[in-house]
Amino acid sequence: MDPQLYDAAVKGNIEPFTARELDSIVTPNKNTILHINIRSRNRSSMETASTKFVEDILDRCPSLLLQVNAKAETPLHVAAKYGHSDMVEVLIKSSAKPQHEELESGRGAAKRMLIRMTNNEGDTALHEAVKYKHLDVVKILTREDPDFSYSSNKRGQTPLYIAAAAVKFYPTAKKSLEIVVEILETCTSPAYEGPDQMTALHAAAAARNENRLVLDITRKILEKKKSLIKERDRYGWTPLHYAAYHRNRESMETLLECDISTAYIGDKHRKMTPLHLAIGQGYIPREIISRCPDCCEFVDERRWNVLHFAVLSLSDKNLKTLLKEYPLIRNLINDKDVDGNTPLHLLATFHRGLLWEIMEDIDEDIFLDLDIVNNQNMSVHGMMRKSDHGQLEQEILKLEGPSGPYQRGVVKVRKGYDEFDEKVKKEYEKVKESHLIVAALIATVTFTAAFTLPGGVIQDEGTAILSKKAAFQAFVITDAIAMVLSLSAVFAYSLLSVQIVMATSEKSFLLLAYGGLSTVMAMGAMTSYRSPLVDIKDDNDVKFLLCEDRIIPQVGVTLVKKVDQHLEARGADVHDVQPPVPPTYVKPTHFASASEGNQVFGSVPATQPSQCTSTVQSTEIGEGCPTYYSDDQALSHLTKNLLMGVRSMIFSPIWNMIVVLIA
Repeated sequence: MDPQLYDAAVKGNIEPFTARELDSIVTPNKNTILHINIRSRNRSSMETASTKFVEDILDRCPSLLLQVNAKAETPLHVAAKYGHSDMVEVLIKSSAKPQHEELESGRGAAKRMLIRMTNNEGDTALHEAVKYKHLDVVKILTREDPDFSYSSNKRGQTPLYIAAAAVKFYPTAKKSLEIVVEILETCTSPAYEGPDQMTALHAAAAARNENRLVLDITRKILEKKKSLIKERDRYGWTPLHYAAYHRNRESMETLLECDISTAYIGDKHRKMTPLHLAIGQGYIPREIISRCPDCCEFVDERRWNVLHFAVLSLSDKNLKTLLKEYPLIRNLINDKDVDGNTPLHLLATFHRGLLWEIMEDIDEDIFLDLDIVNNQNMSVHGMMRKSDHGQLEQEILKLEGPSGPYQRGVVKVRKGYDEFDEKVKKEYEKVKESHLIVAALIATVTFTAAFTLPGGVIQDEGTAILSKKAAFQAFVITDAIAMVLSLSAVFAYSLLSVQIVMATSEKSFLLLAYGGLSTVMAMGAMTSYRSPLVDIKDDNDVKFLLCEDRIIPQVGVTLVKKVDQHLEARGADVHDVQPPVPPTYVKPTHFASASEGNQVFGSVPATQPSQCTSTVQSTEIGEGCPTYYSDDQALSHLTKNLLMGVRSMIFSPIWNMIVVLIA
């Protein structure tokens, strides 16, 4: 096609086409100028867009109305697909004009032919409108030809089925409902068929939506054609099978109210009833059990009853509830399948820890036969002692895979606490090893700190020199807490390593959680106390207590050298001036170099009060000289740091746990 002609078709300029044969102007995909113009229109500006170009072209060349492109699409297909309702009306009205009637015999034949024409996919214009959720176009097409049933396309889908199946998509659910209602109310004999012998009712029952639109569609279809409730697809599934499998409780209630007999129908593949399917997907369908209590007696082709499915798929709580509230189901616990396995055999294989709990909780009037044997001559007791159930486990795992209508598997086998897969076990090992290293390091550091006391010890008495100091006592307490917690964590991880606890992995998980919590609390205790004080006991002795917000084993520091260096740096004579008040507490952090900041503990001769100047005393903190505190100031500073330490010890592990949980 000439680029100028293509551009004119896009813009709706008719002048270049006045003296040309319009039906021969096509693109490589055989799109005519009508296809191009309709596809190029902007739907957002449809109200202001003109249809004059299309009307003029059809007046000049009526045959373009039915001319198709390479996909066998008419201009009406394109207009319906893009939702141009005004263009759809123009095309349909044009088909009723005399020049179009001459193309076919009979009044309105051209219009019916246009509406019913299919493309290469077997889709009519209505299929396209429904597929793209254009309700206004659907209304026009159904009212122009209400007697046409609109058969299935090549995918086996009718317009009604497409609309019913689309209700599961929440953004378009409301519009899909409106389309279903429009087709049901306008068309005299709508087609309900879908792929694999399904119907629109199957599609609605399979659609699980949290709002009530799915239920509304189900009711609308049942009102129009109630007989669909017993229709079975190629797998033998009724709409109730789909509702049960997809956990659509509202639709289950509606279908059972309409016809309760569908609860007793088994499928073709495994003879599974809707109750089997629901239990296999991990929930209790009270809607079915309450209305059809005797349907629990049905078995599938392997003679599995409801409990065979329940012990594999239901949670511990739901399984106990099922056994407690429904006596008819509870009585099936000793029934065998074709391999001789009872529900107890499956429970012993996959959830042995739960079996013990059930044995304790179940009523005395129900006999649990733990000595009953299967075809392999294995009793329930024997399977509980056996660790390898490879063949049975492989058979069960096959049921998890999707096949046919079982999109999520025949049975949704839940993973018990004692049946974590290899990937989870490896993750547990990694977490355990990393936590164990941290806990061991904390235990080592705290143990060392306990035997290397700050300030030293009195050799004759064997007691710590700073034993009566509150800050030292806080250090001892927090160090002991950190050491006990870290050792507890190491012990917990050791239990996991040797696998002493083997009953259930729930206990292993609790051990791991306990070890992790103990580790972070130990970290909080170890780093909790922060009091950078130096205690000058008298003029001849200096005891370093804490500095740089950490407690570290004793190292030697020459305080006199540090003070002299700082005073000489300021040009002051060390022996000239006496301070007005003898110092009681000194903060050495401010005269320790960055490289020696961790050298905080020691006992060294102190300078006399006369060896410091008033200049040094007035120097601001951080400029290189000591800061003096009175007794009251020192006590206040000590109390403040003690409170900060307690707060840190309490909240640090809590904050760490929050970070871990978020991560």
